[in-house]
Amino acid sequence: MTFFKDEILTYQKIKQLSFFTKDEISLIEDNFNTKRIGATTFYLNLAGKNINSHLRKQFVPSKEELKIFEYEKADPLYEKEFSKSNRIIHRYRGRVLFIATASCALYCRHCFRRYLDKAAIKDADNADVKILTDYLKANKYIKEVLISGGDPLVLDNDFIEYLCKSIREVSKDIVIRICTRVPVVLPSRIDKNLVRILSKYRPLYIFTQFNHSDEITEINNKAVDLITKSGIPVFNQAVLLKGINNSEKQLKELFYKLISISVKPYYLFQGDIAAGTSHFRTNLMQGIEIMEKLRTEMSALSLPLLAVDLPEAGGKIILDRNSVIKRENGFFYLKNSEGKTFKYPDEPPDFPKDNYN
Repeated sequence: MTFFKDEILTYQKIKQLSFFTKDEISLIEDNFNTKRIGATTFYLNLAGKNINSHLRKQFVPSKEELKIFEYEKADPLYEKEFSKSNRIIHRYRGRVLFIATASCALYCRHCFRRYLDKAAIKDADNADVKILTDYLKANKYIKEVLISGGDPLVLDNDFIEYLCKSIREVSKDIVIRICTRVPVVLPSRIDKNLVRILSKYRPLYIFTQFNHSDEITEINNKAVDLITKSGIPVFNQAVLLKGINNSEKQLKELFYKLISISVKPYYLFQGDIAAGTSHFRTNLMQGIEIMEKLRTEMSALSLPLLAVDLPEAGGKIILDRNSVIKRENGFFYLKNSEGKTFKYPDEPPDFPKDNYN
């Protein structure tokens, strides 16, 4: 076992630490797949045991997840529709996504890829990499490969190097993007050996997900510093989460903290229509209004693009007032780049309205 994997805690290990309340244990064991509940020692200590912690809410299941609306999906982005294999997803012409693992260092409760089955999808092996590189050779117009999961940085260094090297042998110019929360939840994983490997296969970028300013500690800063000093840029893709970061004050603090550690705020995502995540989703207009205010106070360097992945395979669009065609019957109507209209739900009827002031 690689050293950092000792810090990745299963549900049972977290339970033994008396981290969960009795009510949480009862709720979890009666209703949830405990194999997709887990965190790291670092993040557990950072979150603390206060049940109202902004960080704790991101990985501890709640009863609100049992409310599933008819428009919510296990696969809200219809990724299976664009799957070329059980690991290759090709939604956009110029870039392809490779599922390297179904495992994570921390399992986010707002995750849109909850359909991944750890039992069915093992960690990728050399044969899976061969399928990917054959696909890239057959589709030479692909300019970017997104390595995702799960979290690819929970895999061992030897495999990560083999994967990156294999992609680079197909093309010296193809961009490698590694999508990972490891810099946030398991910063000890980012060491000189890993960074040395990754820096050999540039152009390579790290895309991570800091959702709250409390996630940016001196330890996280040191991990990011190792990456950026090796010449690898780091971008952040935050998710707008109700009760966690959906305020002008918190997002402003988050974005300023990010640029202070040389992480570019890249996207702020409106929540996906994933089953059981309605309690995390904000009203569509709230994010638009917050970003309008922040644009009057902050530079473009510190501001991400507000975006939403449309349901039913509508794709990603930049979100602003011009995106909204109309709002009626409990839905916002949005148009994608192809001119097609898609529905995104207004606030669920049994949740109170946010205070936008």
